Amino acid sequence: MPNISESTCNKKVFPIKIGDGPENRYSLVLYEDREKYKTLVNILQHNRELRETQCVYSEELPYVGIKFYNKKWNEVGSKVLVLYSEPMGSGGFVSYEVLGKEDGEIKKILSQENVYQGTIRFKDGDLIQGMGNQFKVWKKENGEFVLKPYRIQPYPDANVVRYSIVDENTVEVDKTELSVPVGSVIQFIREDFNDVTDRLLFSNDSNCLNYLQYATFKITCKSKTTVTIIPSGYNWEGAKEVVIEAK
Repeated sequence: MPNISESTCNKKVFPIKIGDGPENRYSLVLYEDREKYKTLVNILQHNRELRETQCVYSEELPYVGIKFYNKKWNEVGSKVLVLYSEPMGSGGFVSYEVLGKEDGEIKKILSQENVYQGTIRFKDGDLIQGMGNQFKVWKKENGEFVLKPYRIQPYPDANVVRYSIVDENTVEVDKTELSVPVGSVIQFIREDFNDVTDRLLFSNDSNCLNYLQYATFKITCKSKTTVTIIPSGYNWEGAKEVVIEAK
């Protein structure tokens, strides 16, 4: 039994697959302790020869509310397990790790901690990390996993606002005012790939925004929406506003 308090333990069990072939079936068991704010991750597999279930991987993670993807990843050609945290703190920090199969054993392939305004997702077999409204994709080069720039494609029929974070104090945006009909989709796409973070704040005077994906929303009624683009995440002096009137 894991070394956590039973009174605060929340146990969750999920069937998963890691690797390929007939021996890739496992059970993911999460023992979540919200009192100590940690989660014990156990991966179990039934040993047919011994007729018993064995723990083949175990790790303690310093967060709760763990979510996961269990998908085939192009870079390894088989199924992996991606464990990731809920956004934490005012910066929306996200931590995650990727578990895969190497030499017949489950191993940690890569991990990232405290990604600012972080998101993680799969798209067409690629693993994509978001930091604010900037995205990068994991690729394997010369035996090492590295992050490469990834350009988000325009959402179907969206009115696209393109902007760049030039430096820690400067935002460039292609338009600051829009007039659109009700039902329009608005998408903000960041064009640059420099190391300066950003944060977007959305404000609508009539609660009429339906969020479709990060930085993309549909305006469902007549209203005024203000989107604030903040360089470095907190530099209000360098921030710029985009005002959208839906009529």
